[in-house]
Amino acid sequence: QDPRANPEKWQSLRDCLVRCFGPEGFKIQDKDTSFRVHSAPLAKMLAVFGDSYGMFVPAEIKESSPENLTRFLTALIDGDGNRRESGSFVLYTHSQRLAQDASEIAVRLGYTHSMRTCRQRNGTTQFRVVFFGQGDARAIYAQNVMSRPGYPCRRKLSQ
Repeated sequence: QDPRANPEKWQSLRDCLVRCFGPEGFKIQDKDTSFRVHSAPLAKMLAVFGDSYGMFVPAEIKESSPENLTRFLTALIDGDGNRRESGSFVLYTHSQRLAQDASEIAVRLGYTHSMRTCRQRNGTTQFRVVFFGQGDARAIYAQNVMSRPGYPCRRKLSQ
């Protein structure tokens, strides 16, 4: 997240990190658009969930209650996505598996969604998952137009 574009979200994420890691003496560094928590034990514990290209949602989370899935999806979007005034929200990730897992959660929660693969200027691949409410006509637009090969990554949806 960018502290200039989303100062409230940035501060909320920072406050959460301080609550979680500050009392334990971890060093929290916020720089530009990222946070770093320096802790070898925490890194070892989180390594099983993959790096930025191989991240995934554990089965225990995907199989949990709708309330927990909603909390998880909200936190995921707060960290690696954004919400739009239209009510839709977007997840950006380099992990195809995480994008597919988030899509599975969306289906369980009753959202329609679209997922696209985008080639970034630096040559990496980014997956973009756009979530809509049930019966949202924009989902049909997204599935029929945005999924076409060559559709640009940064184009905004029509309102």
